[in-house]
Amino acid sequence: MEVKEGSSKPRLMWTYKINAHIERFNGSLQNKFAAYHENLLFTDIDLFNDKLLDYLVWFNTERPHYGLGLLSPDKYFEYLRINHHNQRLGCRLLTT
Repeated sequence: MEVKEGSSKPRLMWTYKINAHIERFNGSLQNKFAAYHENLLFTDIDLFNDKLLDYLVWFNTERPHYGLGLLSPDKYFEYLRINHHNQRLGCRLLTT
């Protein structure tokens, strides 16, 4: 952890990069979901929450993400898990 001089709060060096990812996600959530379902916030909050849950599941399990090599986060983490396991065993993951 790096502490900036004159600051009493420690800041991780990658805090700003993480913040950029969070802001990007918030923008996607606002522009791709909330804008299309805004009326449900005032008419049927339970249905809004159900649709939000469906969107979040889709976003993390099916939607390809450019920064993850067009894999969904779920598939990307599975790739990392398998790749890490194979590296520990001395294996190489074959890619085409």
